[in-house]
Amino acid sequence: MTTLSFAPTSRVVGVNAAAIWINESAVTHNIVFDTPEAALAVGVFAGNFEAPDKTSHQRKFAAAGSYAFHCTIHGTATSGMRGTVVVQ
Repeated sequence: MTTLSFAPTSRVVGVNAAAIWINESAVTHNIVFDTPEAALAVGVFAGNFEAPDKTSHQRKFAAAGSYAFHCTIHGTATSGMRGTVVVQ
């Protein structure tokens, strides 16, 4: 994550492989998944990526699919603060 974007915005991982987010900005962000299917994920993220600690979070997905996410702190209208994890 940068100040107002996820980079890359899309990431492909395998089932039960970790997708990792790292906050490399001085801004607090969070990750909220758009669909109920994301609840099948292993390892629930609850909270914010506090800045400027450059904290990270990883999440494993138990089922194949496409999981859209966004940062609620900066609103869904900010296109850079949306992304997708594709699990194959």
